[in-house]
Amino acid sequence: FDVMFTSSLERAKKTGDIILSCMGQESIEVVSDSALNERDYGELTGMNKDEARKNTINALKNLKINNDVELVVRVNCQRTKPGLLDLEAFISSKLNVKALMLPKVKTPDEITFIDDLLTDCNMDTDLHVIMETNEALENIYNIAHASKRIVALYFGGVDMAAELRVENKWENLVHARSKLVHAGASVGVDVIDVPYL
Repeated sequence: FDVMFTSSLERAKKTGDIILSCMGQESIEVVSDSALNERDYGELTGMNKDEARKNTINALKNLKINNDVELVVRVNCQRTKPGLLDLEAFISSKLNVKALMLPKVKTPDEITFIDDLLTDCNMDTDLHVIMETNEALENIYNIAHASKRIVALYFGGVDMAAELRVENKWENLVHARSKLVHAGASVGVDVIDVPYL
């Protein structure tokens, strides 16, 4: 190829440089544009996961939370090293966070593992689970039943559409949404949809 396009996030540019180096294509034009940034994380934007984890824990230690506000902390995917480090940092910090949001869940075993871990550490932490993969779609009923800690199921429509290789349109994801709603209703938890764009 002749040009590499990247977001303006440092980690994306570094990843692009590594890829170009491995391909022996360091001399091609690199176009960096903030319009390609996936999300704006405020002060965490551009940090690597270790820096973001440390800053998040420090911020949570000093955060004043009203009793009527439910603080939910989203961690990285629990099947990855950053996700496991997030869980370890959260548990070690002994922070009284009401809930953890778990992305990219695929199986009920992941939920059981985290439930057992929180129980072993005497933590009264709820779980918010995001369904955004085809494997999760097939397992969502069992995932929903994997722990009494689950208080909400979320639909990750953009990632689900990509996983199913369909355009992110309402009609393409009706089946997935319906399965999630039925699973949530079977255990009486909230079901939250992605914003419709």
